[in-house]
Amino acid sequence: MASLHPEHGARIVLSREAVGDEGATYRVTVYAPGAVRHETRARIERGQVAIEPWDRPPQAWIATFGGRLLDGLAKKHAGGDWPRKLTRWRQER
Repeated sequence: MASLHPEHGARIVLSREAVGDEGATYRVTVYAPGAVRHETRARIERGQVAIEPWDRPPQAWIATFGGRLLDGLAKKHAGGDWPRKLTRWRQER
């Protein structure tokens, strides 16, 4: 199996852990070059995103990318159709 760690940029994987009547909880994993990995959890409830502290903080642009990805997920799936997994890659900006 190919590595999720990119040669440049960052790959974010949102893995759904729980779904409730008012939202969902996702494990957020960041894969960065050099086998660097960051993890946290995020709860989306009533269109609002609450991100727990990172195990070790990623670079600011990666945290911003992750937050925007979660905000978009909260808006698009507010009706409760929460995807099981979402993977996105982004070039450093």
